[in-house]
Amino acid sequence: MKEIVIKRKADGTRYVRPYLGRAKDGRALRPYHEFPASMSDEEVERAARVWVEETLPGYLAGGSHYVGDLLGAYIRHLEQGGRPSNTIRSYRTLARHCVSIARKPAKDVSVLDIEVMYESLMKPKDMGGAGLGGRTVIQLHWLLSGAFGWMMHLGIVDTNPLRDVEKPEKGRFEARVFEGEDFEKVRAMLLDAMQSDPRDEDCALRREVAFGAWIALYTGMRSGEVCALRRTDYRPTLKDLRVCGTVTEPRGGPVRQPTTKGKRSRSVAVSGEVAEALARHEASYRAAGVARGPKSPIVSVDGASLMRPSVLSSGFGAMCRDAGLKGYKFHSLRHTHATQLLAAGVDMKTVSERLGHADVKTTLETYAHVLPGRDAFAADVFSQVADGGARW
Repeated sequence: MKEIVIKRKADGTRYVRPYLGRAKDGRALRPYHEFPASMSDEEVERAARVWVEETLPGYLAGGSHYVGDLLGAYIRHLEQGGRPSNTIRSYRTLARHCVSIARKPAKDVSVLDIEVMYESLMKPKDMGGAGLGGRTVIQLHWLLSGAFGWMMHLGIVDTNPLRDVEKPEKGRFEARVFEGEDFEKVRAMLLDAMQSDPRDEDCALRREVAFGAWIALYTGMRSGEVCALRRTDYRPTLKDLRVCGTVTEPRGGPVRQPTTKGKRSRSVAVSGEVAEALARHEASYRAAGVARGPKSPIVSVDGASLMRPSVLSSGFGAMCRDAGLKGYKFHSLRHTHATQLLAAGVDMKTVSERLGHADVKTTLETYAHVLPGRDAFAADVFSQVADGGARW
């Protein structure tokens, strides 16, 4: 807790008025409390600390001790602590899944309440559940664990029920990828849209969305990373792109952050086909008389402004639906890039580095099922050992 400042009125009355964040309506929370003149300075300091510690939980949650309100207060607490806007938005989305315990007093939430909620969230929709994946519920689990730990620290609850809740299983993630005819169809769709004249306002957005999707398909970048690419990040002589930022979407508009999701920059080599596409894209701006500087974003409707990742993703989704490619999202481009490389025999470490994963384990958990011939190879090895007369 921050240092509590004891203030004095003109008549000598000592008081505190700490800043405890903001209410849901944006109003600053500044509770006021006076102390008797008979108290010494040391007694006032102790009393002030006790009063703030008792007052803080109620003020943060607007006076409520319900899980839903306290969870919202916890997320605001993290936001004020500097958590990235994309992370806060993800937390708020996860919190919406806590419907079954939202109106329950936090101190009354049991291990059974949490486990029943998890089971309902992971149950398929056709069986009356929410149909959430194991990874999503695990993220919710860690959010709730942190929230109840925070509540314990503030004295709202006596125990953290999440400590005794069994963490949900991830389950294997089957990447949705473009294959066969759909792969050829999406390539043709993107190439066609990339030929649009940048001076045509009606086609400008479609053209930039297609170009951003083309980069993602051929490099495995995330949507925010594509939007953060600047002209200076492309090195023609080395034929690579420096992935050293991401675009987030706080309320004030898109902002380029100087780090990626994995907090590490990386270089991604591009093929001759992508290098030519980058050159054509830049040449079209010059032909249209659009002024571009070294820091100008590579993907931009007007040549200067950042594109929102949500606009890039939704625009690509709309293009796919119009082309009859159902069930795909922008992230499918990243999955397709990784899957095609692994299926062709590229080693796991190289693919992991191109994707910008924190470690190879993440790549392995996501894409191990597409590694070609693993089981057949194991069967052949065993047969060779057996036929050779090897014994244990």
